[in-house]
This record gives sequence, C-alpha cells and structure tokens, in this order.
Amino acid sequence: MITKRILITPSLKNIFLIQKSFKGSCLFSSSKLYFSSKIQNKNNNYKESIVSKTVKTPTIDWKPLKSSKNPNDENTYKSIWKSPLKLIFLALMIAMPVVSFNLGLWQYRRLNWKTKLVSTCEERLVLPELLNTAVFFDDVLRNDQDLDAINEKIEENWQYRKVKLRGEFDHFGELFVGPRVKNGYKGYQLFTPFTILDDGTNEGKWNGKRVLIERGWISENHILPNSRTLQHLSVPKGYVEVDCLIRVYRKLTNLQWEREDKNSRLWNVIDFPEMCHEANDALPIYFQALHDLNDHLWVPKDDTANITTSKTYDSNKWWNPFGRNNDSNGNSKTGKTPVKYVDTHKGMEFNEAQLIKAGVPIGKLPKVDFKNNHLQYLVTWFGLSFLSSIFLILALKKYAKPNVMKSSEAQKARMKRFKDFM
Repeated sequence: MITKRILITPSLKNIFLIQKSFKGSCLFSSSKLYFSSKIQNKNNNYKESIVSKTVKTPTIDWKPLKSSKNPNDENTYKSIWKSPLKLIFLALMIAMPVVSFNLGLWQYRRLNWKTKLVSTCEERLVLPELLNTAVFFDDVLRNDQDLDAINEKIEENWQYRKVKLRGEFDHFGELFVGPRVKNGYKGYQLFTPFTILDDGTNEGKWNGKRVLIERGWISENHILPNSRTLQHLSVPKGYVEVDCLIRVYRKLTNLQWEREDKNSRLWNVIDFPEMCHEANDALPIYFQALHDLNDHLWVPKDDTANITTSKTYDSNKWWNPFGRNNDSNGNSKTGKTPVKYVDTHKGMEFNEAQLIKAGVPIGKLPKVDFKNNHLQYLVTWFGLSFLSSIFLILALKKYAKPNVMKSSEAQKARMKRFKDFM
C-alpha cells in the first residue's frame, strides 16, 4: 500500500486528500475522512476495514466572507470627509435628532404649563360671580402699576373670573374690531366704554371710573345705534348691570398692524391699550360681556330716586362708525346716582336669531377657549428625533470603514492555519 499524499493547489482554494492503493476507494467529508479498502484474500473472502482520521479544516476556506466593498480602496470610507457638501449634510443629520429632541422636551414643559393654566381657568370659571368689584380693582390697580404689570397681575390671579359691573354705557364712544363672520354673516366686535356707578355695594371708591367692555358680535347692518331695535338691550340707557369675564389682552405681534386711520373707530385687530386711550383713557382692564339671551330692564327700586339719563339716539347725524365726530366725548347728563335698581323683565328670554336681527350684541359663551395642542407637537418632535437618529446610524454605517480583511492578510491567515493543521 502506497502512503497517503496531500496535494495543494497554488490558489489554496481546494484541498484534496488522495489515498491510493492497489484495490480501494476514497470517501471523505468536511469533518472526517474515511478510507475504505477492500482486500481480497486467498480464499476470495472479502474483509472490509475502515480507517478513520479526523481532519480539522479552516472555516475560512469553506465559509468565505462576501462583501461589495473593497478594503484596498481607501476612498470607500474617506470620500465623505473630502466633500464639503457631504460634511454639511452629515452635520445637519447629526443636529436634527438633538434639536428635535430638545424641542420635544420644550413642548413637554409647555404641555404641563398649558394644562395647569386651563385647569386653573376652569376652576375660576365655576366660582361665584364677583359682586364686590372694589376688591378686584384694589388688587389690580395697586400702586399705579404700568400696563404690563396690570396685565400680568390679571393673568396670574383673575383671568376668566366672572364679575358683575354696575354702571352706564357710553354709546357715543363705541369702537369696532373686524370684520368678523358669524353664522355666515359679516359683522364686527363691538367695544363700548362703560362708566362705573355705585349702588351702595362698593362704597363708591371707583365711582365714575371708565372701563372698556367687549359687548360681543353685531351685524354690519346694525352698526348705527338708531338702526337697532329692542333698544333697552341693544342701546341700554341709564343704569345697567353687566355680567362679564375678566380677560387678558394680547399685544400686537409683528404680523399684525396698527390702525392706519387715527380718526377711524375701526380696528382690524384688538389693540387694547390704544382703544382704551381712544375711550377717554379708560382703565386698561379687558372685560368681555357674557352670552345672555335674557331680557333686562333696570328701573330704580325707589320711585323717588333720580333716574340717570343719557342722550337720545333719534338721529344718526351725531355718529359715524368710520370717523370721529365732535360729540363723542362720552359726557352724559347724569343726575344723582340711584341707590338701588331692579330688573323688571327678569325671566323673559329671546333666541339668538331674534337678538341678531334686532341688533343686540351677542356676547361670549362662558368657556375657556385656550388651545392645547402641545401633546401633538410633543409626539411630532420626539418621532422626528427617533427617525432622524435611525437615518443617521444608517448613514454612518454606509460611510464607515469596512470591517473586511485585505486579500493579502486573508491569504497569510489561511497559510498559517494550514501549517498548523499539517
């Protein structure tokens, strides 16, 4: 029997183990190599003998690593650092997850703040109506604070609190903001100066002070006071009681413009400080009349009391909605302040369509109208941060140095392993 020989091809890609004998065959596998020889004896009886030998084969020969990248090509992973545009794009991809994540955190803080604000305003909205207005005015107008300080004080303690104001409207100084559309009809937001009159409740401390009340929406067909019907509601004369909400006015933004015509009574957006100045320097406190469909007619409880009278509105010569007139100083003929008034029409009610047709302003429904969309913004920013992080990882993997051995190094490793197994 000839000894076993091993032949190796120059490429080292295939290893063949050959066993030669006078009479025999060769069987082999990846882990064990079996040699089976059939030896013929003198009596023509065959005896099978199995010779086994374990051969350790390097896995690098049987499981080659496939890759589309060439480890010898340095430009494969260094080209990104040589292109300014790619560097800028990579910097933006790195900045996107960080910036969007921080914006998500900011929206989280905003969500907590807005949720707390809405909850606080809803709690104030269900509180009993504030009858003693002197408490409110004393707290807000303490120490002659400026407009910003007054607004901050209201926002902190009084926003959306209900209050009942007693006094007299000055319809000569009506102001308009708009146009505004309601139920498909064009109209305006009506602001009317209001003189506070004491009925003995607030000890007369703020008697005679003027404020500006947003009475509500009125159609363009009833801008002129003498065009309105139900005048005890649309143009009430003398003493009235008005249920209002205390609101915070907002300053004009850069996208909003001031009134161009200084002689006009019309504003496109609410510019409350200027409107208060136009209303003979009314107190800079924003009152918003509540939605009220009830009929009201206030008369003195004591028949001997002098009734407060106002100017009549039989002619429209005195009034111009888009220009100033000489009789808009707001002064009214006021006699002795009555001690007590009662609502003689209490219990009667109209529907909203009747009031709109009559020219009665439609006030605001008592509800908090803050928009709280910060949860949507939070999900959007965090989602963008997550997706941009995934894209960044994929981009870095694409331009990273490939983890592949060079062909020369792989060949040396195969030769070394082969020598170890010989």
